[in-house]
Amino acid sequence: MQIFDFYQMRYNKDKFKKQIKKDNNPYPVEIISKYSKETEKQFNIIDEEGFCNEILSTFEDKELPLTERLAAQAEYLGYIEYVNPDAKLYGYVMSVNARYTPKFQIYKLNTGETITVKYGKKDFEQSELEDKQLIKFITYDKPKRKLVDGHWIESDEKEPWIKAYKIFKNT
Repeated sequence: MQIFDFYQMRYNKDKFKKQIKKDNNPYPVEIISKYSKETEKQFNIIDEEGFCNEILSTFEDKELPLTERLAAQAEYLGYIEYVNPDAKLYGYVMSVNARYTPKFQIYKLNTGETITVKYGKKDFEQSELEDKQLIKFITYDKPKRKLVDGHWIESDEKEPWIKAYKIFKNT
Protein backbone atom coordinates (compact mmCIF):
# COMPACT_ATOMS: atom_id res chain seq x y z
CA MET A 1 0.00 0.00 0.00
CA GLN A 2 2.90 2.34 0.73
CA ILE A 3 4.33 1.66 -2.74
CA PHE A 4 0.97 2.33 -4.35
CA ASP A 5 0.57 5.57 -2.39
CA PHE A 6 4.12 6.65 -3.30
CA TYR A 7 3.52 6.15 -7.01
CA GLN A 8 0.13 7.87 -6.81
CA MET A 9 1.74 10.88 -5.12
CA ARG A 10 4.89 10.94 -7.28
CA TYR A 11 3.46 10.21 -10.72
CA ASN A 12 0.05 11.80 -10.65
CA LYS A 13 -0.31 13.54 -14.04
CA ASP A 14 -1.12 16.88 -12.46
CA LYS A 15 1.69 16.81 -9.89
CA PHE A 16 4.73 15.08 -11.42
CA LYS A 17 7.66 17.44 -11.57
CA LYS A 18 11.37 16.91 -11.41
CA GLN A 19 11.54 20.01 -9.23
CA ILE A 20 10.34 19.71 -5.67
CA LYS A 21 10.03 22.84 -3.56
CA LYS A 22 11.84 22.63 -0.24
CA ASP A 23 8.90 24.04 1.70
CA ASN A 24 6.62 21.33 0.21
CA ASN A 25 8.98 18.32 0.28
CA PRO A 26 7.31 15.07 1.46
CA TYR A 27 10.54 13.01 1.13
CA PRO A 28 13.47 12.58 3.55
CA VAL A 29 16.04 15.33 2.85
CA GLU A 30 18.99 12.93 3.20
CA ILE A 31 17.59 10.78 0.36
CA ILE A 32 16.38 13.47 -2.03
CA SER A 33 19.64 15.41 -1.73
CA LYS A 34 21.62 12.37 -3.02
CA TYR A 35 19.67 12.26 -6.28
CA SER A 36 19.15 15.93 -7.05
CA LYS A 37 20.78 19.28 -7.56
CA GLU A 38 19.85 21.53 -4.70
CA THR A 39 19.10 25.22 -5.02
CA GLU A 40 18.04 27.68 -2.37
CA LYS A 41 14.32 26.95 -2.82
CA GLN A 42 14.05 23.53 -4.48
CA PHE A 43 15.48 20.12 -5.34
CA ASN A 44 15.92 19.26 -9.05
CA ILE A 45 15.91 15.46 -9.30
CA ILE A 46 18.54 14.20 -11.77
CA ASP A 47 18.44 10.45 -11.02
CA GLU A 48 14.75 9.49 -10.85
CA GLU A 49 15.38 5.73 -10.85
CA GLY A 50 17.93 5.89 -8.01
CA PHE A 51 15.67 8.21 -6.04
CA CYS A 52 12.65 5.90 -6.40
CA ASN A 53 14.66 2.77 -5.57
CA GLU A 54 16.01 4.26 -2.36
CA ILE A 55 12.61 5.59 -1.27
CA LEU A 56 11.03 2.18 -1.96
CA SER A 57 13.76 0.41 0.02
CA THR A 58 12.72 2.35 3.13
CA PHE A 59 9.23 0.83 3.12
CA GLU A 60 8.62 -1.99 5.56
CA ASP A 61 7.31 -5.18 3.94
CA LYS A 62 4.60 -6.30 6.35
CA GLU A 63 1.68 -8.66 5.99
CA LEU A 64 -1.78 -7.09 6.03
CA PRO A 65 -4.42 -8.66 8.26
CA LEU A 66 -6.51 -11.08 6.19
CA THR A 67 -9.67 -8.95 6.24
CA GLU A 68 -7.75 -5.90 4.96
CA ARG A 69 -5.98 -8.02 2.34
CA LEU A 70 -9.27 -9.39 1.00
CA ALA A 71 -10.83 -5.91 0.95
CA ALA A 72 -7.80 -4.48 -0.87
CA GLN A 73 -7.81 -7.26 -3.47
CA ALA A 74 -11.53 -6.76 -4.10
CA GLU A 75 -11.16 -2.98 -4.37
CA TYR A 76 -7.90 -2.65 -6.34
CA LEU A 77 -7.92 -5.83 -8.44
CA GLY A 78 -11.69 -6.15 -8.87
CA TYR A 79 -11.53 -9.75 -7.65
CA ILE A 80 -10.09 -11.78 -4.77
CA GLU A 81 -7.25 -14.16 -5.50
CA TYR A 82 -6.70 -15.52 -1.97
CA VAL A 83 -7.47 -19.24 -1.63
CA ASN A 84 -6.68 -21.46 1.35
CA PRO A 85 -7.90 -25.09 1.07
CA ASP A 86 -7.70 -25.46 4.87
CA ALA A 87 -10.18 -22.59 5.44
CA LYS A 88 -13.33 -24.68 5.12
CA LEU A 89 -16.50 -22.93 6.30
CA TYR A 90 -14.77 -19.53 6.19
CA GLY A 91 -15.90 -16.73 3.92
CA TYR A 92 -15.57 -13.05 3.21
CA VAL A 93 -18.84 -11.11 2.96
CA MET A 94 -18.53 -9.12 -0.26
CA SER A 95 -21.97 -7.53 -0.29
CA VAL A 96 -25.27 -7.47 1.56
CA ASN A 97 -28.69 -6.92 0.03
CA ALA A 98 -31.17 -6.47 2.89
CA ARG A 99 -34.16 -5.73 0.70
CA TYR A 100 -36.81 -8.41 1.24
CA THR A 101 -35.02 -11.55 2.46
CA PRO A 102 -31.38 -10.58 3.18
CA LYS A 103 -28.92 -12.02 0.65
CA PHE A 104 -25.16 -12.15 1.01
CA GLN A 105 -22.47 -12.54 -1.63
CA ILE A 106 -19.81 -14.59 0.17
CA TYR A 107 -16.37 -15.41 -1.17
CA LYS A 108 -15.49 -18.92 0.09
CA LEU A 109 -11.85 -18.92 1.19
CA ASN A 110 -11.26 -22.64 0.63
CA THR A 111 -12.46 -22.80 -2.99
CA GLY A 112 -12.28 -19.23 -4.28
CA GLU A 113 -15.90 -19.30 -5.44
CA THR A 114 -18.48 -16.63 -4.70
CA ILE A 115 -21.88 -17.85 -3.55
CA THR A 116 -25.18 -16.19 -2.74
CA VAL A 117 -26.78 -17.20 0.55
CA LYS A 118 -29.90 -16.01 2.29
CA TYR A 119 -30.52 -15.26 5.95
CA GLY A 120 -33.77 -14.87 7.88
CA LYS A 121 -34.98 -11.26 8.00
CA LYS A 122 -35.73 -11.30 11.76
CA ASP A 123 -32.35 -12.87 12.51
CA PHE A 124 -30.59 -10.38 10.25
CA GLU A 125 -32.17 -7.37 11.99
CA GLN A 126 -30.70 -8.59 15.29
CA SER A 127 -27.30 -9.50 13.85
CA GLU A 128 -24.08 -7.57 13.24
CA LEU A 129 -23.57 -9.06 9.77
CA GLU A 130 -22.44 -6.56 7.16
CA ASP A 131 -20.16 -6.46 4.15
CA LYS A 132 -16.35 -6.61 4.29
CA GLN A 133 -16.33 -9.06 7.20
CA LEU A 134 -14.60 -12.38 7.61
CA ILE A 135 -16.99 -15.02 8.93
CA LYS A 136 -17.16 -18.69 9.72
CA PHE A 137 -20.54 -19.94 8.59
CA ILE A 138 -22.68 -23.04 8.22
CA THR A 139 -25.38 -23.29 5.58
CA TYR A 140 -28.26 -25.60 4.90
CA ASP A 141 -30.35 -26.08 1.78
CA LYS A 142 -33.92 -24.88 1.92
CA PRO A 143 -36.53 -25.33 -0.82
CA LYS A 144 -36.89 -22.26 -3.01
CA ARG A 145 -40.29 -20.56 -2.83
CA LYS A 146 -42.07 -19.32 -5.94
CA LEU A 147 -45.13 -17.13 -6.38
CA VAL A 148 -47.71 -19.07 -8.41
CA ASP A 149 -51.23 -17.67 -8.92
CA GLY A 150 -50.84 -15.31 -5.95
CA HIS A 151 -49.65 -18.05 -3.56
CA TRP A 152 -46.15 -18.91 -2.39
CA ILE A 153 -45.30 -22.56 -2.94
CA GLU A 154 -42.13 -24.57 -2.36
CA SER A 155 -40.36 -25.83 -5.46
CA ASP A 156 -38.00 -28.74 -5.97
CA GLU A 157 -35.06 -26.30 -6.28
CA LYS A 158 -32.91 -25.72 -3.21
CA GLU A 159 -30.98 -22.62 -2.17
CA PRO A 160 -28.39 -22.13 0.61
CA TRP A 161 -29.36 -20.32 3.81
CA ILE A 162 -27.08 -19.35 6.69
CA LYS A 163 -27.75 -21.54 9.71
CA ALA A 164 -25.06 -20.10 12.03
CA TYR A 165 -22.12 -17.75 11.75
CA LYS A 166 -19.30 -16.17 13.75
CA ILE A 167 -17.66 -12.84 12.83
CA PHE A 168 -13.88 -12.56 13.05
CA LYS A 169 -12.68 -9.06 13.88
CA ASN A 170 -9.17 -7.71 13.17
CA THR A 171 -7.85 -10.81 11.43
